[in-house]
Amino acid sequence: MLSRSTTWISSRGSQCPTTRCSGRSPGARLRRDGYLDLGGKFIEMEGVPNGMMAVVLIVQGQPKTLELTVYGGDRWDGTEHQWALK
Repeated sequence: MLSRSTTWISSRGSQCPTTRCSGRSPGARLRRDGYLDLGGKFIEMEGVPNGMMAVVLIVQGQPKTLELTVYGGDRWDGTEHQWALK
């Protein structure tokens, strides 16, 4: 992750081009550019009553940004606690 910005309802991170962050080999590419979401699933995390959603922007086959946003108008200070994908 190269950078991160947090508001009361979301967090956005910028691309990390190394395997250290992505777990993928440097030459690995996704097949399509565009947005990927959790496909109907959500993130359950302590302190966020209505859960969160995540979207990744893919540009030239590589993750460019990851955005996490809360549901239901709740506030989130960007602190990460134990979470689960439901």
